[in-house]
Amino acid sequence: MSAATVTRIRVLRLRPEGRLDALTAPTIRGHVLDAGIHAERVIVDLSAVTEMDAAGLSSIVGARRRLRALGVEVTICGALAPSVRHTLAVTRFAQLFDLAAPELA
Repeated sequence: MSAATVTRIRVLRLRPEGRLDALTAPTIRGHVLDAGIHAERVIVDLSAVTEMDAAGLSSIVGARRRLRALGVEVTICGALAPSVRHTLAVTRFAQLFDLAAPELA
């Protein structure tokens, strides 16, 4: 019989760049979910995201929902672009996330 040891890291930070929209949403969702397999906390740093629509945000929210069921925390941080702030405000999803400053996350 053999056994493998799996080590989880405490925090893993993702930093997507450019647009986060319907076209790129499946990719970022996959990255967030993959990160949650290896970490206790996933930080999604949106400081390099120039635009985000509801589909892009939905991909992070969906991944967050699945990871929370596994005990993994998902946080959004970064100096948010105006369109990113707007999407968070309009959808009222900002309150779902612990919005942390990049230096605190």
